Order: sequence, then C-alpha cells, then structure tokens
Amino acid sequence: MRNKILYLIMALALLFTTANSQTVKRVVLEQHTGAWCGWCVDGSYVAEKIHEKYPDNFIYVKIHNADAMVIPEEATLATDFKLAGYPSGSIDRFDWSGTGASPIIYRELWSSTVDKALTDEPKVDVNLTYTINEQTRELNAKLKATMMETIDEELHFNCYIVEDSCSGTGDQWDQNNNLSGNDAYKGNPYYDLPPILYGYQHMKVVRNMLGGAYGLKGEFAEPAVAGESYVHNFTFTLGTGWKIKDIKVLGLVQMFTSSKRTLNASWGYVGEPIMPKYIVTSQQPEKNKIAGKGESFDKTFTVKNISDAELTYTLVAEKSSRTPADWSVDIELPSEVSGKKKINDASTEITVAPHQSKDFILKLTHGQTLGFGDATVIVGVKNDPESISAKRMITIISTEIQRFEVMDDGGSDKYGLQPAIIQSGRNDFVLMTSSEFLENKDLFGNIKTIVWNCGLDGNLDAQELQTLFEMLRNGKSLMLVGANIAKSTGGTNIKLFSSDSGIAVDYLKDCYIGSDSSDFILSGTVADPITDGFEQPCSLIKNNTPSLVISHGLRAFPILQHKNTDSVVATRYAYQGKRAVYIAILPDIIKDETTRNDLIAKSLNWLEGPSGVDDNTAGGVLCVTAAPNPVNNMTNIHYSFTGEKPMFAEMFLVDANGRKISTITKGNLTPGDYTIDYDVSAFTSGSYYIVTWINDDRVITPIAIVR
Repeated sequence: MRNKILYLIMALALLFTTANSQTVKRVVLEQHTGAWCGWCVDGSYVAEKIHEKYPDNFIYVKIHNADAMVIPEEATLATDFKLAGYPSGSIDRFDWSGTGASPIIYRELWSSTVDKALTDEPKVDVNLTYTINEQTRELNAKLKATMMETIDEELHFNCYIVEDSCSGTGDQWDQNNNLSGNDAYKGNPYYDLPPILYGYQHMKVVRNMLGGAYGLKGEFAEPAVAGESYVHNFTFTLGTGWKIKDIKVLGLVQMFTSSKRTLNASWGYVGEPIMPKYIVTSQQPEKNKIAGKGESFDKTFTVKNISDAELTYTLVAEKSSRTPADWSVDIELPSEVSGKKKINDASTEITVAPHQSKDFILKLTHGQTLGFGDATVIVGVKNDPESISAKRMITIISTEIQRFEVMDDGGSDKYGLQPAIIQSGRNDFVLMTSSEFLENKDLFGNIKTIVWNCGLDGNLDAQELQTLFEMLRNGKSLMLVGANIAKSTGGTNIKLFSSDSGIAVDYLKDCYIGSDSSDFILSGTVADPITDGFEQPCSLIKNNTPSLVISHGLRAFPILQHKNTDSVVATRYAYQGKRAVYIAILPDIIKDETTRNDLIAKSLNWLEGPSGVDDNTAGGVLCVTAAPNPVNNMTNIHYSFTGEKPMFAEMFLVDANGRKISTITKGNLTPGDYTIDYDVSAFTSGSYYIVTWINDDRVITPIAIVR
C-alpha cells in the first residue's frame, strides 16, 4: 500500500506538470559545479532565475566535480568540452556561438542562450515513464522518442537519475560561498549568508547517467523517420544513500555523429505517457526576415494528424512582448483547405482526418514603429486540455533600422542606456542582445550608429570584436561602453583597438582609485565637444576603472580621466570620416544622473555630427610652421591663431607611428602670433609630426629630425 501511495503522489505531481506543458521543446542546462566552488552558488541563482522565466521549457541539472557527489561523466565532459572554470555549463551541449568553440559557456551567457535555444523548433518529442520498487530500490524506465522530422544520423537515448536535498558533513558537502558580504552581489540571496554553508542542501544533483556521458543508440533507426516512435528501456538499482522521495528521472535524446547536441528532454513520471497527436513542420528554413513598414512576413506550416481519429486543432497566434504594439499577427488558411473555421485574425480551427495533413500560414505585418518582433502560433487539440501543445515562431526585423543599442550577453539590461538615449531626443534606437545582433547583422542594410553596451560584467569576444572592426571600417559610428570592456583589448583582440585601422587606444592596467569604496572625481577635457566642463564625483559598483593608453595621437583624444592624474578612462576617435567614442567605465558610477545622461547625449551628438573626409583640420584659424625643418637640435615653432575668441589648444610631438612622445604646450589660446624654441636633441633621427589640437580640430605639421 505504501508503494502505491508513493507512486500515486509522484504520478499526480508529474502528470500535472506534463498535462499543462506548453510545448514539446525543452532546453537543458548541465551546470558543472562543486561544493568547493565559492562562485557556484551564483550559478545556481542564475539557473533558478531562468527557470522562473521558463518553468515548463527549461530544465537544469548539476554535475558535480571533486566533492562527495562527483560522477565519472563529469571528468569526461569537462575534458571533451575543454571546460576551463566553474561554474560553467552547456545549453543542450551545443555551440550556440557558431564558431566551432566548446559548448561550455559561463553563467553570464546562460539566459540569453536559453532565449535563443527556445526559438528552435523541436525535432523529437520525449516521454519518460518509470517505476521504483522501494524494497529492492530497482528503477525501471521507459523512454519513448517520437520524431517530429527525419534525422539521418545516429541518435542516442539517455536517462539521468537526479536527486534533490543532498547533504552531509565535512568539506565534501559544505558549500563555499564567495558571495557572502560581496557588495557586487547585493540583492543576491547568498549575499547575506556565511562564507561556508554548513549542511547545505544541494539540489538537482545528477547521481547517475544511465546511458553514460553520451547515451546509447538502443532501438533508434538510422535515419530516424518523422512520425515514427522509438522506445528504449533502462533498469538501475538506486544507491543505498539516495532518498527515493527526492529522486527524479530525466529522459533525453542526444545526437552522436555530427555533434553531441541534446535534441530534447523531459522529466519522467509514473504512468502511461501523454503522446503528441500531431507533428508540425515547415519546408521554409528561414525564421527571420527583414521587412519595411507595411510589409509582411509569412511562413507556411504543415500540421499532420498522427493519431487514428479525426481531430480538430486550435491555432492561436500571439505577439511577443518586444514586438511593437502597432504590428499585427494573423493566421491564414489556403483556400483549398477544407474543414476550417476562422475565429478571428489570431485564432483558427482546422479539422484533419487520421494520418492526413493540412497547411496553415503564420503572418506578421510590420507597423509604423521600427523594431524587432515575433509572432508565435500555439497548436493544440480542441477540447483536450491534457494534450501537448506546440509553438512555432517567426521574426521580423525592420529594414529601416539605423541605430542600435546592443546589450552584450554578459551584461545586464539593468545598466541599459535607453533612458539616456531617449532623453537625448532619439527614439529610434532598437535594443537587442549581442547574440541577436550577430545572428542577424547581415540583414541590417542601413546601420548608422551602434551603441555596444557591455554593462557591468560583459566584454567583447573575438566575433564581436571582428564585427565592430568591420563596422568601423565601413564608416558606422560606434560607442563602446562597459565596466569590463577594456579587458577585451589585449592579445589577439588588438585589431579593433590599437592597430592602424582601429580606434587607437589600448588597455594599460587597472587603476585602483576608488577601489577602497571611496568616491573619486572624473574630469573632462577643456574645450572637448563631449566633456568640456565635466567634473563629477563617482563611486565604483564592482570593477576597477582602467588606465587607457592612446596608441595613435593623430586619431584619438582623451575625454575623461581621473582628476589630477594621467589615468584616462574614455577616449574619442576621428579619422577619415570614421568616428568612435570609447567609454571604458560603467556610466552608472557617475553619481549625478543628469550629468550621466548628458555625457551619453553629447557623445551621440558628436558621433552623429558633421564630419569631413579629413575630420580634424583647423587650417582656417590656425597656422603652424617649424624652422629649420629638417632640424638637428633646436627648431623654432611659429603659430598664429585668427579665431574670434580664446580657445583651448594643445601642441605635442608624435612619432611616425602616431605615438605621443612629448607635450610642447597647452592652455587657452587668444588670437595672435606665437613662437616657441623647441629642443629635439633628446629624440632619435626620423620622421615626426607636430600636432596642434584646438577646439576639436587639429593642424598636423611634419618635421624631420636628422643627426
């Protein structure tokens, strides 16, 4: 009787979850973790927040390393996938970057990657049933895979035994907590907890992978054919220390040949599985399309009745929350389709005979508002609330979009610049994640300005750096912002920054001003079009500010630095009509919101302001000559200023590579003629330039030093 009651409780709980499932597509995060890992508690927090967002479609489990819950498959996966640190994990064991890299990604990318993974159409439906004999502790599981489309490669079954509330005594069980008292994690539930969590309850622990790290082929045919079902049975005896009441079983279908990708998964339950009564497919491969105002994108889907009875299917269309309000969604049925009933534009019913198919069209129409939007159709069986529903989605991107704020996947929209951008009078900046932008960048034919926002923790990977480099080279205006973005500039990533074609700035070192939590002052540059008069108190949120070094004084100019120091934190770049603003801090550290917003507005004003081919030339008001030239030791620099009012000027010497090597003079300049005797005896022979900046313009005077 006790066994029957246990099975009934488990069946009711899990059956309720399955019956109310909204789609057969589920995404699996396999988190690599360990009790010794003090940062791993944040991985658990991040995963739980994603689960709150997608309770029916997101599954996460934890694979432990070097503690009492370790399993041998963890080492196999860590080695094969080149795992480099903890916490980290894979989303469906797939490289979502498309670069051929490891599927392992850090927690900053989990949420955006799950968003992306859930847009994929399911290729297989997974159902798992199981029983546990309490006396013998024997588990019998039946995993059934129904193909949504034909896959011509080797597929594998797998089954994970997962336990909740695992605990014990000693350092193999007690969880380290690096978030304890760490101000960067205020608001995180682990912030107020001690640095060692004694008696910690470890959840979602993978105790065993019954198919090993990569599953078993079992009864799968090759190819696995659409509409066919394949079944494999697993038998296993639970460990004596495992609590049956806290055991869950996860069924998975995994690819084996071309990749090790997990195609779909489902938690198991006791009883007969609820099987899909249809499959939904499309012959149109594209999901994204650019469209102009008033234009539509439609995609034809086919619903096939795979049951033995005639069924009526409900088709309900809806827009995503990011879709502009004046865009419309519609479901259309071809005229030759019979047994149809139009409820309204977004709701339709069609009746399909056993083992027959009918088409329907999902349509999304662009309104007057520019943006990025989605239409989703939910397919269900009429009058059958326990049937499994399926979702299919299409996306439209406005072809007229010229301006983007791109939030790096490792950043947080908490630090988005949209409020400041809107206050600057610009309402047409479209916000999207970096993964969305990279996936669709080739569709954007009218890009003018990109604000790439790395927020508090994000930085630029190789693909992002290459994309930004190409955008700059093609004359797109760039603003790069973020607390950690300067760390992207070293090594192989130097191309965007300090190469001859880059923005002429590089990361030198961290600056520790303010690292003791004290306020500090950032100052602007006199007469600079962005930061003239800027002097504001700031307070760090997490990362230290960087010290930047300008690598080409003819092209880049400092605009923000720590007061009374040479520690530059922001620059602007102008060369041959190309412009960029590089703010290597989180703007939110500037305490005054009005000033902070004004910095963004002035940066955009300068970026999008008029610029000629030569960009900076003050030849109309300033004349600079040097004689003798070539010079051996001493030259006389003569300069005349014919402006109408005093302006700030700076004159300095740069070498042939554009590196600033000496300041000649700087200060307010009034109209008149001036001379300076300048000693060059300390410099080696070669070609140099005297660069004179005045009110954002410049005069470049070549000079040769000979011995």
